[in-house]
Amino acid sequence: MRASSILKQLKYFQSVVRLNSFSEAAEENFISQLAISQQVQSLERELGFQLLERISPAELKNIPCILVTSEGRRKTEQEYYRDVVGFRGEFLYAENLEEARLMP
Repeated sequence: MRASSILKQLKYFQSVVRLNSFSEAAEENFISQLAISQQVQSLERELGFQLLERISPAELKNIPCILVTSEGRRKTEQEYYRDVVGFRGEFLYAENLEEARLMP
């Protein structure tokens, strides 16, 4: 594969990761969502391993969100993720990263 093709695929991959969205990355790069998805899949085949775990919105609702925050900020953080991000799943709370790592 040509270096220019790989660089283009890496650019698209970087956009998907940064924006956390195939749709938004496609819009940013002025290509279709299908095209950006195919480019990322092509890069994955070239590298020989999967770069992204693809999760449907329905599956995402079943994944708990772990918030690492003080007890006093929990309600504010939860409201942000529900109202701004649109998260509808379960929240788990940890006081620090070590505690969060031990969660299921």
